[in-house]
Amino acid sequence: ESTAISSEHFEEANRLYDVQQHTSHIANFGVDMGVFSRSWETHFLWHKGDLARACGKSAETLALARQLSHPLTLAVALAYAAMLHQFRRDLQQIDALAESTIRLCREHGFPYYLAWAEVLHGWSLGARGSHEEGIAEILGPIDLVAHHREN
Repeated sequence: ESTAISSEHFEEANRLYDVQQHTSHIANFGVDMGVFSRSWETHFLWHKGDLARACGKSAETLALARQLSHPLTLAVALAYAAMLHQFRRDLQQIDALAESTIRLCREHGFPYYLAWAEVLHGWSLGARGSHEEGIAEILGPIDLVAHHREN
């Protein structure tokens, strides 16, 4: 039942989204909420076993985020896409998406999604057998968050 309710909510969010209002979404929320919702939906679709739709929705969401030309919105879409491919164990896609996210976040100063992308990239390195390098890349963002909390 909760899956059906979630599906209804995602369908309603998609129906209500108007790309022409993205400027007001960004002004009010800091990110385009249509892209954010669609990014979450890709994970929901994967978790309910609909891999083809999850991947298709992810590609559509990335295209929309690129069309909007808003760096934080694109960082969100890239990071969620990278995580979707982590669920799938697609190391090539994780690397490509995480590296794009890392570059974008460094360029625009988005520490949260930078940390997330570095963790995903580190996970991919570990999955490829570069365990020490992967762990080091994962620990960097964790240490940064721990240090930030202490100060």
